[in-house]
Amino acid sequence: MEGNERKGIEAREEIMDTLKLVTLTRFCSDYHSGQWSRGYRLLCACLRKCQRIGIPRPLDTSVISREFYQYLTNEYTDRM
Repeated sequence: MEGNERKGIEAREEIMDTLKLVTLTRFCSDYHSGQWSRGYRLLCACLRKCQRIGIPRPLDTSVISREFYQYLTNEYTDRM
């Protein structure tokens, strides 16, 4: 694999990781069950991570992975 091709793959993976982080942040915001819940703690951790990597307002964005959001909803809604 050439250097440019590898950089392209790494860039796509970084975009997907960022998209998943924003989607997880939105999910936690939608489904946490109060300030002392594990969902709220996860939301706070996601917001800190978004701030560190330069996403200033992740809950204001409409760009989320619908498939990943649906997976989270199906698997984890009752655990939040």
